[in-house]
Amino acid sequence: EQVISSLKDFSDYCEKNKSNQIECFEKFKFSSLELTKKWWEIWQNNKLNKSFLELVTNVFEVYLKHEGTFYNDSKSRFAYAELLFQSENFNKAAIQYQKVSEYAQIDSDLKHSSLYSALFSIEKANESQTTSSQSKVNSDKVNTDWQLKLSERFLSEFPKSEHLNEVRFKTAFLY
Repeated sequence: EQVISSLKDFSDYCEKNKSNQIECFEKFKFSSLELTKKWWEIWQNNKLNKSFLELVTNVFEVYLKHEGTFYNDSKSRFAYAELLFQSENFNKAAIQYQKVSEYAQIDSDLKHSSLYSALFSIEKANESQTTSSQSKVNSDKVNTDWQLKLSERFLSEFPKSEHLNEVRFKTAFLY
């Protein structure tokens, strides 16, 4: 917790330090990414230890708060989405994958992977929800609309994808 608090303070300092902001955020970026790598590796070796998952998630959230304003890092956002997916937080993973797919300056492979991963994450979220609650009905409607929107975008942007028929079938099923 102390490290996360210090990282937030570092971030706040960089925001206020107008004269040296770019250099400050470069150091902030380096420190944040080093922490995520170290703690993610520890969590990968022992996934039962949720404290490192929480630490990595918190570092990503602090780091990505400034992403797009002071630096662009689609690969780190994609890594964050992967972390969320691996920890079975599928809706949040889908949101992050979608954000990556919407970057203006992104290579086609990463855009394709992130958009397809967003669709897959929504599907996993739907599978993992309980079947008896009213909130599930409302959630399913939101996820279905979201899934249709992303599916249509996928079909339009990647008409030669190896996943084309799969996405077409799912889209038809959702209608």
